[in-house]
Amino acid sequence: MFQWFIWDFDGTLFDTYPAVNRALLESLASLGFREDPAETMRRLKERQGPALAFYQRKYGLPDGALQEDFRRRERVLVRESRPFPEALDLCREIQSRGGKNLLYTHRDGSAWELMRAGGMAELFEGGVTSEDGFPPKPAPDAVLFLMQQYAIPPAAAVMVGDRLLDARAGLNAGIAGCLWDPEGAHPDFAGLRVRSLSELAPLLPPVSPGGR
Repeated sequence: MFQWFIWDFDGTLFDTYPAVNRALLESLASLGFREDPAETMRRLKERQGPALAFYQRKYGLPDGALQEDFRRRERVLVRESRPFPEALDLCREIQSRGGKNLLYTHRDGSAWELMRAGGMAELFEGGVTSEDGFPPKPAPDAVLFLMQQYAIPPAAAVMVGDRLLDARAGLNAGIAGCLWDPEGAHPDFAGLRVRSLSELAPLLPPVSPGGR
């Protein structure tokens, strides 16, 4: 069981990938290029920055041209994204049991705006975004910072995300790493692995005596 749950944002707490993928496809189309949506989605899920760099190189685009257009479209489209119902329910349950939720995302402060709009921000103690300037996952720096800031014992915490780099950031910081792998794409992952977020239920803090 864990007391502290450190959550990735995109694709874990919020279903943002459809909007992000649409933004990339529209940006490429505006430049006269068509791509397979499944392939762009695969690349974006692995890592957004390298995905954009790949298509910039593929089509010989000027530096920043694709990124600028993509960011503009993505900021608008992602506003319609909502939390995964299972993630919202779990965060509520964790809080109700006296556990703590923290955020660790590569997204900027817009993540908090989306979480407020989705009724999730009040379930979180705090967290780290790209604006805090830490090295990207799977580097452990941001996780170690959160552990120090909130005096978290390593055995009491788990990092949850939908990508290997999310879970590995936790492992690299000396805490548990949990990969949400609904398609079973990473059977050899050495940390915790779940096919559904509901499988995290046994890892939640126990209900206190006299509680619900």
